[in-house]
Amino acid sequence: MPETSGHLASKLQNVIRGYPLKMAVIGGSHSAGGGIENIGHAYHSLIENWFEKIVQPNTGSFLEKLQISIGGTGSDFFDFCLANFISNDVDIFLIELSDNDRGTKYGSAVVPMEKLTRRILSLASAPAIIYIEVVGNLGINKYAGKKLNPHCKNLEDYGQNELVSHYGAAAIRWREVVCPLTSTNSRKHKSISELTESKLISKDGLHVGDVGHAQIAYLVISYFQRIFEMLMQNPSPVADSGDGEGSSLIAEEDNASPLPPPLFYNENVYDAVPPLCWTLLSPDFHRGLFPQTLTVKITSNKGFYYIEPNAKRFNSMHSNGRRDSFCGWATGGVSNRIVFGFTVPSPEASSYQSYGYLTQYNQGRSLSVVVRENDVGTDALVWIDDQKKQSKKIKTKRFEGESHVHSVASNVPPGYHQLTVQTTKKGSFQISGIIVGPKQFNGYKYYRV
Repeated sequence: MPETSGHLASKLQNVIRGYPLKMAVIGGSHSAGGGIENIGHAYHSLIENWFEKIVQPNTGSFLEKLQISIGGTGSDFFDFCLANFISNDVDIFLIELSDNDRGTKYGSAVVPMEKLTRRILSLASAPAIIYIEVVGNLGINKYAGKKLNPHCKNLEDYGQNELVSHYGAAAIRWREVVCPLTSTNSRKHKSISELTESKLISKDGLHVGDVGHAQIAYLVISYFQRIFEMLMQNPSPVADSGDGEGSSLIAEEDNASPLPPPLFYNENVYDAVPPLCWTLLSPDFHRGLFPQTLTVKITSNKGFYYIEPNAKRFNSMHSNGRRDSFCGWATGGVSNRIVFGFTVPSPEASSYQSYGYLTQYNQGRSLSVVVRENDVGTDALVWIDDQKKQSKKIKTKRFEGESHVHSVASNVPPGYHQLTVQTTKKGSFQISGIIVGPKQFNGYKYYRV
């Protein structure tokens, strides 16, 4: 699906003029390097290699790639914690979360992706967005002993392509390669042996394979080349007409034009106030933890231990050059407890004034936690201050390791607060972040359940 906002054409026109291009890759394990032989075979690495060998020598432009991919992590996390990882001057975002952002209800499951999309499009750099729509879990996984995704479901089934049209984004629909529509308008993937032997999917049956990554890179590069050709023929700022052929050019309008109303949720003015995030998840253990937008301190601890960012660097998962890290505070015991202290800023706080949102801010914010879940998970109670009677119960047993955002409280007043986590059963529990978000946020229904 071609981009219609004109942002991508504007960015590539600057490339022709010799200006640098900053590209951020936001994704899960597919983009982080899951299942492939080497991270250099990932689609974004191949795009980077093409740019350095072909585009840079001919234009003088150079590409700066920001790899912000964390396995098992979805749009809910990246929407809240985007500012921890990127600056406001990114030109192009490649968003590969169509597989992680699964759900159970059309429209509802795509809300976190829409909020992330709007947050990105609101950046001062007026960036372009390209959704990389992949599908995973196609094989019979040896751990689960069953087919995990026999009907090739991904976020396209729940409204992502409607976001493409609504926001003028672009999309690479790789699912069409491995799961074409049948005569009954349903989807069925090709034989697993064919997909793995051809390296369209990886041997683990979970991820895009080396050849699949090459196909995605080819589609993105071909799209860039087509836009470059149009720009060379007509050097004025342009936008793709949306007909898929690039036969018509129109003048690009102001990149700062207002966003259309949300498509799948009721607009909430407090969403405009930047969320604050403290997270121990990292897309690059070489760098350790990234800058935090929320300051958090441990005030009490019984039985929790800290997992360092580089704790898994010698794990076989990272033998191919993969760098994402799932650090956090973890425990395996019963009745273990950890307490975090943090401050919810007042409306007068400079961090809010600097964003220019002071007039839209109202007292009270929501509080959520980021939990890393796995197949030996357990249950825990989480509460704020002395409100144990209003505690939330969090279950962390999942087949695969995943990062989930769990709502704890809404309308939390400004000031200093403490968050308590206490396990109630034996098993693995790991907290990897705390989020101060929109006042009325109370979690997402029908999303990643």
